[in-house]
Formats: sequence, structure tokens, C-alpha cells
Amino acid sequence: MVTPRKFRNRRFGRNRPNVQQEFAFRTWGGKRKGAGRPKRSNETMPHGVRPVHSRHRPLHVTVRMLKSAPDLRQERVMAAIRSVFAKAREGGGFRLTNYSVQRDHLHLIAEASDRVALSNAMRSLCGSLARAVNRVVGRRGQLVAERYHARPLRLPTEVRRALLYVLRNSHHHEQAHGNYLPPWHYDPCSSVLEFDGFAVHPEFPPPPLIPRATTVEPRYSYLLAQGWKKYGLIAITEVPR
Repeated sequence: MVTPRKFRNRRFGRNRPNVQQEFAFRTWGGKRKGAGRPKRSNETMPHGVRPVHSRHRPLHVTVRMLKSAPDLRQERVMAAIRSVFAKAREGGGFRLTNYSVQRDHLHLIAEASDRVALSNAMRSLCGSLARAVNRVVGRRGQLVAERYHARPLRLPTEVRRALLYVLRNSHHHEQAHGNYLPPWHYDPCSSVLEFDGFAVHPEFPPPPLIPRATTVEPRYSYLLAQGWKKYGLIAITEVPR
């Protein structure tokens, strides 16, 4: 039987069944390989939704800078950072109570009324730091390397360890390089002079206390205000692990 011309496939000379063609829809985002914001090689904090935060829990916040950032412990840079802290230490449900500035990162002890207040305050603080530091060193562009890391402190012992780590961080870094600072040494790039939680030592006096100019007293958290002191004030000879 001869196939009629109108049903004959002109290319192959035989019938071809009707097959419905699939239409590929273009998609953006979603759960698939390569979707979302590209991750940088030096990034340690993923871009996810942060957990709900309670105002009664203080925070140990770490902010890391780019490798191209200047040394933050330079005198002129440190002066600019102090001025930023003085303006941003309180407001919008955020309170900065202690800090330590290292060469390429910051350690902060802070309070926040909730997750939104913390996020807004840190966004504003990081932007102000970038503008202030860049202005001093004649630099432009991004300064902060990645998202800040915020660890809630739930126990009095955690708060005490965090305070010791932040305020005596220079001793920690020097020992890591084989250098040992004397017990009475205090870090001028920290808020140690505004901290009144040092114990009396028979041989070594605590750092001289000055009025708070770049930090504020704890208000939201009993753990940060008084709770940690149940395990003893910080000795001038203590060094963080």
C-alpha cells in the first residue's frame, strides 16, 4: 500500500509519529546546583536566616576584615574606630559593652533587644567603620570581609570566658607567637580601661578605670551585668586559652 503524499515525511520518506515537544522553562534560584548567591573562598559565615535572639542573652560578635584592609591597630585608624564606637555604642535596641580591636578583626561583647535590632545595628556599624577607616588611610571600597559571627552567651561561665577572651585578647595572640606579656599589660586597642570587673591582686594593680566613652553599661542581660561575677572577678594574671 502506498502512503499518500500528504502524510509522507518528506525528509525520511516514511511516516513520522506526532510527538509533543517539551518546552524548557528558565528558572532562577530554588534548590538546584549553582543557585543562590555565589560563596567566596574565604567565607565562613553562610547567608542564612539568623536564629531568634533573646535580649537576656549577651552576644560575642566577631567581625573580620578583608586581606587588603589596613592594620586596624594603627594609632590613627584606632582613633577613627573609637569615634565610630562612641556614636554607635547605644541605640535602636543595641548596646556595645566591651570590645577588642586586632589587626584584621574585631571582637565585641554586645546586647541586642532582638534579631532585627542586632542586624540593623551591625549593618550600620560595619558601614560606619568602613567609611571612617577608608577616610583615614585614603582607601575606597569594601572593608568587612564577610557576615559577622554572633554567638549568644547562655551561661554565666560562657559570659566570663568571653569577657576574659575579649579584654585580654592581646595576651592570647602574643602567646600564640611565643611572646608573653606581663600581667599588668593592658591592650590600648580595647575597652579594658572602661571595665570594672577585675579582681584585686596583692602584687599587680588592675588597669586604671576611666569613664565609659566608647561603651555602655549592660542593661538587658543580668548575665552580663552581674551573673558572671558569681564565678569570680577576672584576675589580672588570667590569660584566655
